[in-house]
Amino acid sequence: MRLTLMCLLLALPLSAAAESSPYYYQGPWVALKLTSVESSVDGGAVELAWQRDNGNFWRVSFNTLSLDRQTEAGENLLVTEDVSVQSIALLHDWLPFGRYFRLSLGVALNAFSSNDFDADLEPDGQYTINGNLYSGDQIGDVEGSFSIGNLTPFVGVGLLWPVGLNGFVSLDIGNIVVTDGDVSLRATDPAFAQVQTDLDAAAAHLEDQAGDFLTTFSLGFGAYFW
Repeated sequence: MRLTLMCLLLALPLSAAAESSPYYYQGPWVALKLTSVESSVDGGAVELAWQRDNGNFWRVSFNTLSLDRQTEAGENLLVTEDVSVQSIALLHDWLPFGRYFRLSLGVALNAFSSNDFDADLEPDGQYTINGNLYSGDQIGDVEGSFSIGNLTPFVGVGLLWPVGLNGFVSLDIGNIVVTDGDVSLRATDPAFAQVQTDLDAAAAHLEDQAGDFLTTFSLGFGAYFW
């Protein structure tokens, strides 16, 4: 969120300077976008937009994101995140200077096709979870999942640059508000109950690390029509 506010302040002079430009984005437009979340998620979007009578815009984005990375759940315990999520975002844009610079607010409807954690442990490996040391054969393997909520608010800022007669390049930075965020980890063959208790503590720690916001970055290429 702090990053978004900082970019907002930095973008104000650029937006004011755009007042003298002959380009107006009256819409509607269509755009293809490359998207990342927290610098670690690859994805893309198809975006449609149209202008309201008051000069502001509505946007609908059809997004797909995938995540495949490792997260440390304990000492020597790395869990692989395998996540695929599709979402439909409905956004409203305000153009305080009439063009180029926009403030965005909306919601995203998320549908996960997968949201799994897993770790294959060596039976004779040594793993520290929540401060307690275990061997792999005392844990089995580790499975889990996470969620950020089916309906998540979004707030962001963006800039548009004209390219040619009716093309544009867009840059957007925003924050997805995490609702009902949840991380779970499960031992497949725990030797005793304390193993699962420590995995629950590790999952709670991962939730805290995730925070209340996911920062998104997107670069778009498109064309507008009027």
